[in-house]
Amino acid sequence: MNGQIEWLRSKSPALRSAVGFEPITNGFSTDRKYLVRMLSEERRILRIADQSNWERKRSEFHILHALQPFGASIPQPIEYGISEDLQICYILLSHIDGEVARDMLPLCTEEEQFFIGWQAGQDLRKLHQLHAPSGIPAWHSRAVQKHARYLEAYRTAGSAIPHDEKIMAFVEEHKAYLRKRPNRFQHDDFHVGNLIVKDKQYAGTIDFDRFDWGDPICDFCKLALFSREVSVPFCFGQIIGYFYPRKIPPEFWTLYAVYVAMSLFSAVVWTAQMGHEQRQEMLGRVQLIAEDHLYFERMEPVWFSQDRDKWEAFAQSHCQH
Repeated sequence: MNGQIEWLRSKSPALRSAVGFEPITNGFSTDRKYLVRMLSEERRILRIADQSNWERKRSEFHILHALQPFGASIPQPIEYGISEDLQICYILLSHIDGEVARDMLPLCTEEEQFFIGWQAGQDLRKLHQLHAPSGIPAWHSRAVQKHARYLEAYRTAGSAIPHDEKIMAFVEEHKAYLRKRPNRFQHDDFHVGNLIVKDKQYAGTIDFDRFDWGDPICDFCKLALFSREVSVPFCFGQIIGYFYPRKIPPEFWTLYAVYVAMSLFSAVVWTAQMGHEQRQEMLGRVQLIAEDHLYFERMEPVWFSQDRDKWEAFAQSHCQH
């Protein structure tokens, strides 16, 4: 690894004044990540990937550049490159100062959690303004085919979701709602583990390496999988803030429920390769989500229905622009 860093310092104009490289070990990305300390005391994020990921990393860099005009709090792309000798590629980004929201939200009041979610939801809406390139196929066909592949893998994954046939039938019955949905930028991993908080305020969104194109509403899946267990007020804030000043449209909950139901099967497949403890943790999440929707007899989750009036009233009185 030191050889890679030294090569980058010698070849990269943006890294020549770097004075320290601190490994970042959290998260599930296959990138090798470093917090870079510059001579000027500025900090940057270096992400190194295998050379086979070059096209993907180059796309990520250019997409971050294309997202800048929409005004979301996201990293700024600084430099990217490739070394065929070392068989690596890299991107260098600006650093967003703060701590991961997953760790900081429990230290905040419920009202502060809601407002962090509110700000995150408003930023997510900004990200969704970027249209997919013209060559990207229609969202419906891609989403349905992807779900079919995950269902096939789920049946051999070795772990079962209670009432899984009922959930499969729900998706089958409602997948037509995915037709004619917009093709926009998707962060595809938007949850409290990839959001930054500083001084009990939302500071920005990181980790764009899973980006995709499709229905913006699909970006709310990870709210159910990862954010809901950390902070329900945050989830209220993200959803209400995303649509404000409009009300949540009726079709949102149908689409949300379909995407969340789909995500349960992919989550089980994804965790099949993990250790027993992580697998059990994810299966617990999946069970909780299924119960939130009464195994998809209802679109809107129970937790949202219970406190909806409270948080909508709070938004009206405290979140005016």
